[in-house]
Amino acid sequence: MIEPMHTEETESRPGRARVTLNLAAVLIVTVWLLYPRGVRPDLLGLIVGLVALAAWAGWAIVRAGRPRTALLVIAALAGAAAVGGTDALLISAVIAAVISFVATPGHRMWSVVALVAVVAAVLGVESLMDHRDAPFLLSVFGGLVLAVLVGVTRRQGRLAESRERELLARALDAERESARAALLADRTAAARDIHDVLAHSLGGLVIQLDAAEALLEAGQIDSATQRVVQARRLAVDGLADARRAVSALRDEGASLPRAASGVGALADGGTPDPDASADDALGVLVATHRSLGFTAVVDGELGVGGLSTARRVALGRAVQEALSNARRHAPESLVRIRSTRADGFLSVSIATALPASSLHSAPTATEHGHGLIGMRERFTKLGDGSTVSAGPICDDFVVEASVPLSGVS
Repeated sequence: MIEPMHTEETESRPGRARVTLNLAAVLIVTVWLLYPRGVRPDLLGLIVGLVALAAWAGWAIVRAGRPRTALLVIAALAGAAAVGGTDALLISAVIAAVISFVATPGHRMWSVVALVAVVAAVLGVESLMDHRDAPFLLSVFGGLVLAVLVGVTRRQGRLAESRERELLARALDAERESARAALLADRTAAARDIHDVLAHSLGGLVIQLDAAEALLEAGQIDSATQRVVQARRLAVDGLADARRAVSALRDEGASLPRAASGVGALADGGTPDPDASADDALGVLVATHRSLGFTAVVDGELGVGGLSTARRVALGRAVQEALSNARRHAPESLVRIRSTRADGFLSVSIATALPASSLHSAPTATEHGHGLIGMRERFTKLGDGSTVSAGPICDDFVVEASVPLSGVS
């Protein structure tokens, strides 16, 4: 039988009331032993009986540990040895000691069985040596059996309480782990969203400022001024997007961040388009890419109408990351975007022609590019069959994303 680990300190620590009751019982039995109403016990029986009573008082006082176990064994064995000589008076010490020993979960079952067997043997030998009759034997062995039954009952009760405590501790541990996992998930989501926002807005900001610097060197003051104005708008939009991304972590139903929804993004002419809606989010991202001086061609409709918020966000972030990487790794290359609706899925492919120097150094979805990692995490979190992949194909770097057109996400 395998039992849970217990300490005697937690399972056998005597309460004040229990100590008082045991000491009162010891005092009564001691008085009865020293001043008997019947036949006075012989000297040996008196000494052994006093030893049993002293051990009984000792284990009632001692809190826990091996000394208490030793006192229990002494009280049980000495009491059993003095049963015959004290006219069964010391069976009370035997019963009390056996109950306490058996009821302590820290005592292994083999030690319980061994103690009960030895006590039974001592009782039998002592009774036979004193020529006791059958009723006497039945009474003392009945007391021993009663003690074992009471001890087993208490033991099971303590084991049940211990299991409840263990289950409670495990539940608390599981709750702490769940809270920790939720915290890590929130941190991951924060890192993913902030990266998406800043990589898009700051990347565009750097491009505008570089263009403004080049225009200033060429003496084109008006054009440079326009680029600085656009850079300021990107900075303002980026700050607003960052705030929205943080707010979205507290509200899963929050709307798409501005850079992905189109609000505040730049249209073809380089000015904000206040009428842009979430359904035209991908189109606005392409318009923004073109307004920054880059080229892109589109095949198919880029509307995301009918998609859930989570799917719009995931798809928008995938396109946003692909365009940001194209500006970063292949600013002179043409970006080809293809959108198709088939078999219940909306699929978008963004292919960027990479120069030979960039083709082999371009990040892949399995490498440590934070944007690509965040993109995969976002699609995995949907859990609805949505897929995304990124990597070099022939001479292009291709991002492919696909989301269901129906169902709940």
